[in-house]
Amino acid sequence: MWFLLPFLAALGAAWHHLARGRTARGLAVLVLAFFLVDAFLVRGWVLGLWDGWTRAFLAGTWGLGFWEVGALAWRKFRLATRKGRDTWRDLFLQGGRYYAQGDGEGAARFFGRAARLNPWAPSPHVWMGFSYLLQGRRGRAKRAFRRALARDRAGDWIHPVRRGLVRCGKGRGKAGEEGTLRKNPPAGRGKRKVPA
Repeated sequence: MWFLLPFLAALGAAWHHLARGRTARGLAVLVLAFFLVDAFLVRGWVLGLWDGWTRAFLAGTWGLGFWEVGALAWRKFRLATRKGRDTWRDLFLQGGRYYAQGDGEGAARFFGRAARLNPWAPSPHVWMGFSYLLQGRRGRAKRAFRRALARDRAGDWIHPVRRGLVRCGKGRGKAGEEGTLRKNPPAGRGKRKVPA
C-alpha cells in the first residue's frame, strides 16, 4: 500500500487549506485526490486493467500529492524568510492604533489583513465593522458584523456585534439603546432604595 502515501499527503494538504480558510482550494484538492485514487484502485484491483490509464491515475495521485506538499512547503519557506513578516497580533495592534486615532480607513486595512491571516477569528471582523462605521460605510460594516457573528461560536462577541448592528440601523432595539441601558440599569442593579 505504499502507493497511497501521496494520497494521504494530498489529504493533509486539503485539510491544511480548509483549516486556513481556503475552502475552494481545499475542497478541490480533496475531490481530485479521491477521484484519482478511486479510479486507480477500481481499474487496477477491481477490473484488473493494468493499462496506461491505470498508470496515469496512479501518476496523477502522486503528482497531486507532491504538488500540494511542495506548494505548502514553499509557502512556509517564503513566509519564514520574508523580512518584516507581519504576525496576526502585530496587524491587530496596528489596526487598533489607527482606530484609536480615528483613522477608519487605515484601521480597516490592518484589520482586513489580520482577518486574512486568521479567517476564523471573529475579533478582526468586529473591529473592521467599527472601522467602517468610522468611515460612514454602513453596508460594509453590516457585512463585517455578520461575518463576525458567523465566526463567533462561543458567543463572546455577541454584544459588540449587536451594538454595531444597531449603529448600522439593523438589529434589536432603537439607535440609542446602548445609552439607555447605562442610564436605566436593569432590575436588581444600581442603587437600592432602602425603606425607612
